Amino acid sequence: SNGETFPLSVPDGIVLIGDGWPTTTLDAEGSAGVMILAGAGAARVSGFTLTGGIATNGGGIDITAGTHEVDSLLVIDCGALLRGSAINVAGDAAPNVHHNILWGCFDTDLDHGGDPHVAHWGGTAAGTFAHNLVGRGDSNGLFVLEGAAPEVRHNIFVENGIEGVRGRGTCFAGDPATVIAYNLYWSNSVASLIMRDDQGNFVNMDAATANSVSASDGVYGNFDADPLLVDPASFDFSLAPTSPAINAGEPGTGTDPDGTIFDLGPIYHPLAATGAPTPEPLRAASIGGARPNPFNPRTQIEVELARGGFAAVTIHDVRGRQV
Repeated sequence: SNGETFPLSVPDGIVLIGDGWPTTTLDAEGSAGVMILAGAGAARVSGFTLTGGIATNGGGIDITAGTHEVDSLLVIDCGALLRGSAINVAGDAAPNVHHNILWGCFDTDLDHGGDPHVAHWGGTAAGTFAHNLVGRGDSNGLFVLEGAAPEVRHNIFVENGIEGVRGRGTCFAGDPATVIAYNLYWSNSVASLIMRDDQGNFVNMDAATANSVSASDGVYGNFDADPLLVDPASFDFSLAPTSPAINAGEPGTGTDPDGTIFDLGPIYHPLAATGAPTPEPLRAASIGGARPNPFNPRTQIEVELARGGFAAVTIHDVRGRQV
């Protein structure tokens, strides 16, 4: 305990900075949620471990308004009954939630009708959910519903759900304007995503299938692969040197501090800073024709690489739009 009364209510204009999540902890010890951001303005919370939070909505953080910034947190072992075992975003809030680790958060009552996904975006909430690691929650990693329309980019969703019961990386049932782009999915219990197919039916999908549903929606660039986290059991959530998440961000959206294309997740792998050579990009030795062609919604394209490794393949229609 840190001697505070929970949940901590952070007023607009406050910048609450810890010494980093490995050393600075806010533990609600099961008494309530850890933190509330309810002001219509902006506050910032950064550099803490949030744990022990139990609430109806937002076991770690409940955000109901404003343009707050939430970054560089480890939210672990928090629970909720209805929405957001780690983070709940509601109302017309438009926060910037980035570079956080949301790990091992849970449903406080599995027999209750609620299903608190690890991160929950509802109402008409917008904002950004980017460069986060969402792992080992007991439901979906991220739920976007109602009229919510966040930008969901450059995240890693790994090992969420209860085997045989529930668990996708992302459940997308929100505003069609939502962007879900360049996220990595791995070993989520049921599927990588659940979202509407081209007939409007909710369907479990792998990342490639989700990308191909529509050429005009905001779902693209996502892929399924083991992120190769170094040692999550020892709280080392960094990327191994051969991780497919390295330099896997959307081109043109920015760079990491080492000057390379964004890595996915909250902890980038510093290639130039460590003196490690920046790997030569993989190049295709041969690309076979699409079978069938034309196609709707699927085709098969054989790609042979010049050397072993992970590669991303993007397909564009005749107008140049990525499909």
